[in-house]
Amino acid sequence: MCKNIKNRLNHKGRWWSLNNIVYFCIDLLEEFRGDYKSPLLFSKLFYRMTHAELKILIQTEIAQIDAFYVEIDLNMENQIKVHADLLEGHISVDQLKFLSRSIENALGDESEEYSIEVSSPGMFTPFRVPEQYLKSVGRLVKVNIVENDIVLKGTLKSYNGDEIELHWKERVPKPKGKGKMDVDINKTIPLKDVSKIVLDFKF
Repeated sequence: MCKNIKNRLNHKGRWWSLNNIVYFCIDLLEEFRGDYKSPLLFSKLFYRMTHAELKILIQTEIAQIDAFYVEIDLNMENQIKVHADLLEGHISVDQLKFLSRSIENALGDESEEYSIEVSSPGMFTPFRVPEQYLKSVGRLVKVNIVENDIVLKGTLKSYNGDEIELHWKERVPKPKGKGKMDVDINKTIPLKDVSKIVLDFKF
């Protein structure tokens, strides 16, 4: 009996949420009373999808609308949150609804165990995936450098997976005479030296 309890508490290597533990206690009570009849139902109730499994599922569904995910979150309350966007243009409300329904359908009967929230990333969401960099080439960005907390602002000129190229204009003293002049600055920055990159909006 104790061995069965231990196996159930760690069903297929997945630890339950608090909600599932409550169901387990009810189920265990029924077994002590002698009317436990459905181990298959028990297994279904206490299966919890891993983050890796959810990621694979969402990658499949999101490909249907040529979109990409920025962030995927699955918490202990079985709340699924997805931030998605398009490489070209902005993802629409209808596309977000379609993606939410696609994820729900892919989960099948288990969708009842989850709440699903699909939205676009916020304006100031830090870059987390390569697609965000590629989408933002030619746009103004703000780059936080790890060393000395330096902040650089400019146009993202390129991205190759390991580094970015940033361009901006800088006012410098004229080589001769008084006054200042504009100079084009192009700087290559390794991503390992960057702590955060966000879009820089001019309001």
